[in-house]
Amino acid sequence: AIPGVPLLANLTEFGSTPLWKLDELANVGVSLVLYPLSAFRAQSKAAEVVFQGILADGTNKEVEKTMHHRMQTYEAIDY
Repeated sequence: AIPGVPLLANLTEFGSTPLWKLDELANVGVSLVLYPLSAFRAQSKAAEVVFQGILADGTNKEVEKTMHHRMQTYEAIDY
């Protein structure tokens, strides 16, 4: 590390390196942490579940319970 320069950790799932906790990273001088694919991977899994439900049932009615309703979405994005 270079003194005075923030140290960044770029974390991604399913790699060969163990995933450290934020406090562990802070203890070794990491001040910035990126999780570049975590939300995308969760979104793609959720989309798969929705599309499987639509294919199975011919409607999205049963998978609605897995979704935010409009106001929950607005709250999540501070709209």
